[in-house]
Amino acid sequence: MDDLPECVVRRNIALVIVDSISFLTGATFIGSTTVLPSLARLLGGSPVVVGGLSAIQTAGWLLPQLIAGRSVLNRPLVKAHVIAPGILGRAVLVLYVPILLLCARLAPGVALAALLVTLGIFFLCDAFSVVAWFELLTKVVPASRRGRALGVGQALGSLTGAGAGLAVQAVLARPEPFPGGYALLLLLAAAALSVGLLALAGIREPRAVPQGKVLPPWREFGPQLISILRGEPRFAWAMVACWLAGLTDAAAAFYVLYATGPIGIPQDAIGVFATAGVVGGFLSGTMLGALGDRRGPAEVIRITMGLRCLAPVLALAAPACAARAPAAVLWLFVAVFVVQGVINGAFLIGFVNYVLGIAPAGSSAVYGALFHTASALILVGPLAAGWLVQVASHEALFVASLALALAGVGLAVRTPQAAKQPRALDGRMAG
Repeated sequence: MDDLPECVVRRNIALVIVDSISFLTGATFIGSTTVLPSLARLLGGSPVVVGGLSAIQTAGWLLPQLIAGRSVLNRPLVKAHVIAPGILGRAVLVLYVPILLLCARLAPGVALAALLVTLGIFFLCDAFSVVAWFELLTKVVPASRRGRALGVGQALGSLTGAGAGLAVQAVLARPEPFPGGYALLLLLAAAALSVGLLALAGIREPRAVPQGKVLPPWREFGPQLISILRGEPRFAWAMVACWLAGLTDAAAAFYVLYATGPIGIPQDAIGVFATAGVVGGFLSGTMLGALGDRRGPAEVIRITMGLRCLAPVLALAAPACAARAPAAVLWLFVAVFVVQGVINGAFLIGFVNYVLGIAPAGSSAVYGALFHTASALILVGPLAAGWLVQVASHEALFVASLALALAGVGLAVRTPQAAKQPRALDGRMAG
């Protein structure tokens, strides 16, 4: 980064921000806690299947990242490793649309199965792309500006995402027969996400000088990764905190089903909830990005852990609110999705920025990949959440979510000290 002129650095930062805006806008059109759970339910999916939908998203995004991290390690240029998987991921979203239109009414089980496969491929591609994106981010955005850059992208993306949320509401409120509205939302998502790929293609990436000649075999690579887990207390702290956060967030996909099911809020309110989520993302970007630069990403983690206690409490209050003030219950769930938006928007600013910040020079991609791969423990969360709803109730799930959130708060307030000798990868692995 030192060999790039300041004007190029500013241009690169602007393009990273455009990519963030594109991603958040596209993600609103296929909201993982709003649109997708509703689509899966309308295709006949049970609560366990809805939970499985979240698990597939998580597995597709997390599990391949260690392999992806090793694939970009020690490479002088990584931009192509961001763009190529991204193209494939956007393509599968478009290819699913005719399947949905043809099968949703005649063979909903086929459409549901195809949705699960499509999302698995999409998030698998996104996993390979995002690991290289971590490395690209550390190369083109100085550490002193990274929190603000991510925060600005989050804030502006939330503004465009709010517009996307209103579009979701308008599309789902149309009298067009199912699944026309959902098919349109998938196409809009693919189009919005593709804008980010064009922005990334315009980034000028400095060529890194590899510090080693070859990548080590897995028999040497694995033990050194284990040494990071054992020997870097800050990494272990972030890992356990992320596990508790992820298990708490397993309830997220069920708020919309609870609101539009037992509570009785109309389906077209999903667009309002999507807008509320991106408003939360805007608040996260504008407030927590700068806070992360001033007080460190660990403070962001602590704040969002506290907020995780609020969403289940609000959801548990919904039946009483519906009985005493029916007109207010919609706004209670709007608050739930605002809180969820703040939490989701803070993942990069908090957890990812923390892990990148403790990584030794040249190890950012591997630290990021190891963090995400180890996070795969949270895969049990969505499945357990769906099972709990099916055998007990939504309220039981929200009580369990609150208990996990309180445990997360207890951990988050105890930030560990750095290891005396940071666990870097050896010379052959640095890059």
